[in-house]
Amino acid sequence: VGEANTFVNMASVYGQRGDYDPSAALLEQAIAIGEAEHDAGLLAAAVGNLGIVHRLRGELDLALASQERALALADQMGVTDERRASTMNNIGVVLMQLGRFRESLDYHRRALEIRRRTDDPQVASSLGNIGTVLLMQGDTEGAVRYEREALALVERRPELHTFMARQHAMLGQALQ
Repeated sequence: VGEANTFVNMASVYGQRGDYDPSAALLEQAIAIGEAEHDAGLLAAAVGNLGIVHRLRGELDLALASQERALALADQMGVTDERRASTMNNIGVVLMQLGRFRESLDYHRRALEIRRRTDDPQVASSLGNIGTVLLMQGDTEGAVRYEREALALVERRPELHTFMARQHAMLGQALQ
C-alpha cells in the first residue's frame, strides 16, 4: 500500500506538469494495488485523481464515471465530509462541462451544504462554482449573488486571497 501511495503522489506531480499519460498510468497501478488489497481509501483517492486526469484530457464521460465511483467508495467507507464534498465538487465540474447544468448545480449545492456545515475553507470555491453554472445558464442575477458571497468570504479569510482574482473575473463576466 505504501508503494501505491507513492504512485498517487507521483501521479499528482506529473498531472501538475500537464503530463497526463504517465499520471494516468501511475494511478492505474495504484488502483490495481488498492483493489488487490481491498483498500477503499486508496481506491477512492486514486480513482478520484484519475477522474481529474480524464477531465483534463477532455475525456468527460470517463471523468464522470471515475468521480462517481470515487464518491461511491467514499460513501461506502465513510470518509470525511471534506473528501465527499471535494468529490461532489469534481462531479459538478464535469457535469457542467457536459452541459448538464441542473445536475451540476445539485452536486455543487450538496458540496456547499457540507462545506458550510463543516466550516471548510472551500466554501468560496463551491459558491463560485454555483455562480459559474448559473452564469452559463443565463441567470446573471443568481451568478452575481453567489460570486459576491464568495468574494465577501474570501476577503474575510486571508488564506483564500489567491482565490480572489478568479472571483473578481467571474463577477466581472457576470456583470457584462
